[in-house]
Amino acid sequence: MAPIFDTILLDPPVAFALGALVPLLAAPMIRRSGGADGYGLVAPALGAWMAGIFGFFFFRYPDWMFVYLVEAKRLPLGACYPLFALAWIGGAHLGTRLATRAIVERRTLAALGLVILGLAIWGILFALTADQYVHVGTTLEYRARLARTIAGDPSFTVAFNLAGIAALVPSLVVGLAIVFEAARTRRRERPSAAAAVSVPDAGGGAPLGGSSPGDGAPLVPVATTSPDRLPGIVAAAREAQAVWGAWPVEARVAALRRARDRFLAAGDEIVATVRRETGKPLPEAHLVEVVPSADLFSYWIREAPRLLASERVSLNPLLYPGKSGRIERRPRGVVALLSPWNYPVAIPLRTLVPALAAGNAVVFKPSELTPRSGALLASILQAELPPGVLQIVQGAGEVGRALIEAGPDATCFTGSSATGRKVAESCARLPIPCSLELGGKDAAIVLEDCDLERTVAGVGWGAFTNAGQNCASVERIYVVRAVADRFLEALSAFTGRLTRDGELAEVGPLASQRQLGVVEEQLVEARAAGLREIGGGAALGLRVPPSVLVYERGRASDQLHVLRDETFGPIVVVETVADEEEAILRANESPFGLSASIWTRDLARGERLASRLRVGTITIDNVAFTPALPMAPWSGVGASGYGVTNSPLALEGLTRPSFLLVDRAKRPELWWYPYDQGLVELARGLTALRVPGRRSVGLALRTLRHLLERGARQSKAAKGGPPAPGGGKRAA
Repeated sequence: MAPIFDTILLDPPVAFALGALVPLLAAPMIRRSGGADGYGLVAPALGAWMAGIFGFFFFRYPDWMFVYLVEAKRLPLGACYPLFALAWIGGAHLGTRLATRAIVERRTLAALGLVILGLAIWGILFALTADQYVHVGTTLEYRARLARTIAGDPSFTVAFNLAGIAALVPSLVVGLAIVFEAARTRRRERPSAAAAVSVPDAGGGAPLGGSSPGDGAPLVPVATTSPDRLPGIVAAAREAQAVWGAWPVEARVAALRRARDRFLAAGDEIVATVRRETGKPLPEAHLVEVVPSADLFSYWIREAPRLLASERVSLNPLLYPGKSGRIERRPRGVVALLSPWNYPVAIPLRTLVPALAAGNAVVFKPSELTPRSGALLASILQAELPPGVLQIVQGAGEVGRALIEAGPDATCFTGSSATGRKVAESCARLPIPCSLELGGKDAAIVLEDCDLERTVAGVGWGAFTNAGQNCASVERIYVVRAVADRFLEALSAFTGRLTRDGELAEVGPLASQRQLGVVEEQLVEARAAGLREIGGGAALGLRVPPSVLVYERGRASDQLHVLRDETFGPIVVVETVADEEEAILRANESPFGLSASIWTRDLARGERLASRLRVGTITIDNVAFTPALPMAPWSGVGASGYGVTNSPLALEGLTRPSFLLVDRAKRPELWWYPYDQGLVELARGLTALRVPGRRSVGLALRTLRHLLERGARQSKAAKGGPPAPGGGKRAA
């Protein structure tokens, strides 16, 4: 094997591994600052030192096989050494850069993998070239087995050992210094013991009773919170947050990991509690409240350290010498969470988990219809959190109002549009940031080329799952005339097959008498207006039969409540349209804009139409399941609110950006006092250099001269000396 293989390829993998090892050892400092800072120079500097040591052998022992590059020395050895040195330093720099990025993004295993990769490549190459490495002699001598081993050359052995010591000692000293500093940083960042926060009693109000929507059985009363206790509860949360927010994100994530395990262990209990309070069918309770929530925990446990990491800001070193900056995501503080009853576990978790991971404390008010589900969820999380970090308050609207008026640092509300407007007004008066996820009147567009069987199954599930009590429920269907008759026939048959009895029922009861009143009011008005009804019938208790209403434009008013307002029940309105253009027009007429679905075999066509819909989420050939995707944002427009849950975008409302600038320069800034004519000329030059077409070498040189003169004048002024010539005249 040609010796050049050794020289150019053997050592750079070692340098690469060394470069990756330094950020790995310095991980706490790098994560704290959001970048490598001085640690980025350590491995290249050591690489340059080691390249210099091996340069000695290049020239002192030119026949060492490791450095013997070509037969008969046709190429001067000195011409090859720079290539060797650059390969060493470049390998160290590349390893440092890649590992630093991995460390900043909290991918420690990836950084470790880079170290292992470099050492593995070195090991393979060394195994292939080990024999050449231990011989001294020309290539011809080596092939003729006349080259001597380095062990047979005492002077070489001594020099080699001294070089090894010279390379190893600085590396060990630097490495130990980094390890020591990392240990000190970890000690400083170690979670402090939770302060003895006095958590106020969240009771004092009249108990909440009620009966189960499923079987009418009475529910165990739950104590509510007296509104006058909310200021103390928020104050205790703020005190607890000061400690919790100071914990490293890894420590907070570890607590959430333990909470996830508790949550999964309590899965059956969660399902049973939710079913008692809502009547939700057994499969839906498992598949909506528990399974995707486990994925939500796992997503934020995995991604929060990376998403919450500091971000370096690139500053022009010529304009801003000696300066570095980074953006940090800081917790809002105390987050007030007001959550609805339709998904009493899954929906609050979409805020609770990222809010806690970001270092916030949360005061959680579940719906007065599902207080037991909220209490169970809170108890699971509280078991792994410091006291006061998560507190639960119970009650109806007056408790929610008191919570906002108690002055949290942010409010997250999910519920009806009417209540959402009141929440927004209250938050605006304080003022505090507010995230609103409100109702929907979601449309499905059925095109003539759809897969009819899949479309009916998907749209039917989207309309009637959770008895239609879903802000993403399909409440409007616009079907192109060419397929309308076949679609209605198939949807009618689908609706008639749905089961409504037993724990495996496909359509469960409504959650309350109030919701039943809303649904029946819309049905009565629609029937009176002459809308044709497919399925339907009289309600049995809180169980409303699934109903398909056929609307013909021009034969009934388009101002019917069932056409314009959120129903939140097992009712869907079907309207025949001429083509896709009319379908888009009708879908966009609603003031709501949460989600929509398009049903077509032509996916490219579906994507083109999706770009024209005024909603937050569009699905093609699927419907109403994306809130279960923790990596995908869930948001709306218009009357559907402007909050975001899920995905990294959820952190925008749960954290605030903080910019930190560190200036290591000692000289005054050019824009500081004193003002003079030279500063004016400098400003004009800097402006002109930014104008395309006006840049020139002469302009750049004049601006540089003004810049240097300005620096000299400021230095003189700082020392109390006379102003420097050339522009010291004070500006008028």
